[in-house]
Amino acid sequence: SDGGFEDLMWGVFEKVASLVIECAMRCCVGEGMGAIKREFVPSDANVVREDLKALVVYFVQQDEEEGVCHGLEPKVVKALCKRLDALASQVLLLPTDKLIEAYYTPSTKEVEDGSGGDVLCRSNIVGVLSKRGEKEAKDFVKEMRKKNKKAAT
Repeated sequence: SDGGFEDLMWGVFEKVASLVIECAMRCCVGEGMGAIKREFVPSDANVVREDLKALVVYFVQQDEEEGVCHGLEPKVVKALCKRLDALASQVLLLPTDKLIEAYYTPSTKEVEDGSGGDVLCRSNIVGVLSKRGEKEAKDFVKEMRKKNKKAAT
């Protein structure tokens, strides 16, 4: 017996996959990190989705000839990628004016509820717009931050 080492190893590998995908999510909607700055345009959503496909291939490590997985279970990796894929296809893909319109739509939630089906929420919209270079996006984010600052005081 390996004393549980193999289970531990797979658990660590799954956690690494989860953290890599979470880092990608933060790059898309998270706060800036000082001098590290990335600007997105709607077509970058396709790049993010292609990167996700590459991450699935990497973490699953499926032998194309035999179809045997040498990594994590495909369903596990796809589940880890679900939220970021939804963000790319439902939020990043939208042009700035449509994101601002969605922000003001009464049915738009403030934050995700954790179900993974509500990535088009106000916090993600502001996060995506904060990574856009257009004046309209920058002005909107600046206004939202001012509002939030006033509300907090």
